Amino acid sequence: MQDLHTYLVGGDRWAVHNCGGGYQSTYPRHVQSGQDLPDELVDNLSQNPAQGSAGRTRSFRPTEGPPNSFTNVGPEHVMIFDENGYAAFDVSRQRVQPLHVNIDSNGIPHVNSPSGPAAHITPVPQHWIDVLGL
Repeated sequence: MQDLHTYLVGGDRWAVHNCGGGYQSTYPRHVQSGQDLPDELVDNLSQNPAQGSAGRTRSFRPTEGPPNSFTNVGPEHVMIFDENGYAAFDVSRQRVQPLHVNIDSNGIPHVNSPSGPAAHITPVPQHWIDVLGL
């Protein structure tokens, strides 16, 4: 059944949707503190010259970019893209916001911001600020 996308089960023939194993990435999106963000993660990123803009309205926050890269999206504000090219972190000097990727049933990725206590990671490691030019 793991290879089937949708299948029927039971006497009432319930339609069951197989969402698969979920999105896989090595980027640590579930950390609680800035001290848990590894320096090595930003050491191997390349800078993407494309720029966007982000802010309180998130009018244009890029959700995809070159794998293992970062791009400037405003004054002292960058987006980091994971090994698959999806947005992993929205970073400013004040906080790191982890971004989560969900793949819908059509295989389309959606990047979402968490809410609640996991919404922001602080403090931002000084090494990240230096490498990202914040």
